[in-house]
This record gives sequence, C-alpha cells and structure tokens, in this order.
Amino acid sequence: MLRGLVIALLAANAVFFAWSQGHLAALGWPADTASEPQRLAQQIAPETVVLLNPPTPAAPVAAPVTEPVLAERPADSPATPAPEAAPTAPASSAATPASTATACWKVDGLSPEQWAVWQGRIKDLELPDGAWRVSEEPGNGRWILYMGRYDAAQLERKKGELTRLGLTFQELRGGPWAFGISLGSFDSEAAAQDGLIALRPQGVRTARVQPERPDLKRYNLRLEAITKAQYDAMPANGKRLQRCE
Repeated sequence: MLRGLVIALLAANAVFFAWSQGHLAALGWPADTASEPQRLAQQIAPETVVLLNPPTPAAPVAAPVTEPVLAERPADSPATPAPEAAPTAPASSAATPASTATACWKVDGLSPEQWAVWQGRIKDLELPDGAWRVSEEPGNGRWILYMGRYDAAQLERKKGELTRLGLTFQELRGGPWAFGISLGSFDSEAAAQDGLIALRPQGVRTARVQPERPDLKRYNLRLEAITKAQYDAMPANGKRLQRCE
C-alpha cells in the first residue's frame, strides 16, 4: 500500500509540473498566467503606481586601497637610476638687444687720417660693399707764389724792385710767411706752378710755390645698415656717428 502511495505522489507531482509549464494547455488545462509575459500587456497605467515606502538604496562599498607592492631588489644588484628630466630650453630674455636689427648712420668731415682708421675698422668687421659708401669732398687749399723771408731792409728793397717791374704783390707781415711777399694765390698747386712760369719772362727768379693752406680732402661715410654691435665697434677718434636723415 505504501508503494502505491509513493507512486501516486510522484504521478501527481509530474502532472503538476506539466500543468505549471503549460504543457497541458492543449488538453484544456491552462497554466497559471501570472508567469506569462502577456499578463504585462493587461496592466492599466503601471507608471502611476507610487511606492509609499520605497526601499533605501544601499551605500556603495568603497574599494579597498591597496599599497603598491614593490619588488624586492637583491642586495648585490645595482639600483636603477631614475630617468633624467629632459633639459628645458632657456627662456628668451626680452632685454636682449636685437642683434639683427639694423639702422642707417653717417659721419661727415673725416680727415684722411681719420678715414684711414674708419676704413680699417670696416674691413675688420667685414661689412659688405652694399652696407656702406663713402664720398670725397675736395680740399679748399691755397697756394701762393712766395718770396722771402726778408729782414726789414731786404723787404723794402724787394718791394721797390717789383714795383719797377710793374708786378702786383702783397706784403705778408703775419704768420709763418711774415716779412715775405706773395705774387698771387691759387686754388691748386698746378695753377700756382703755371703762374710762376708766366712770371719768369718778367724777371722773377727767386719766387717759389708754397702751400698757404693745406689741401686736405674730407670724407663723408654713410653706413646704410649696421647692427648695434657694429655701431659699438666703430672708432671714436674725434668723430661720432649720427642717424641718417
């Protein structure tokens, strides 16, 4: 009898399992529709349902902080040096003079001696030909036909001789030509030599050409484009550079 009861319970459980899974729906025994998804479509306005006592969300569990594990280094192994930081380029200083900036400068009235010094400095700086130019001013020298130097008696006697020859002259009483006579002044040495030759037929024998005022050329230098460093390297032999006009 007990065996029959066990078999009946097993058969009942099998039937219940088949019914709950919907396998007996074809026999007219539909399963409980609470577990079927089509039941959701039969709900009316589910979004209006409000829970009066919603469950409190659990606080997030912080992840445990773990210390980094350093691998032990054998005692006899050398320590690995830390990588060196890449060198940083020095910051440019705003106070650094603009070595590439150029300007135009000039200096006028250089004597031949002064110009020789400036010319040598330009050569040392290796300035290109287009960076500078020089112009010459002709000298304003004077040459005279000079007779002398005499004492007072000789001067008076020579003046009488020239008067008798009908020549024009000028008595010189000051400066290096004092107590002398000038038979004329000229703008160039060549013109003075020509004047002396012209007086020979008139009996003038002792006159000679002398420079009354030296014929010194003057040089005007223009530096079209030089840097501040080149400006500072220019000589200061009595002349200073001025900005071009």
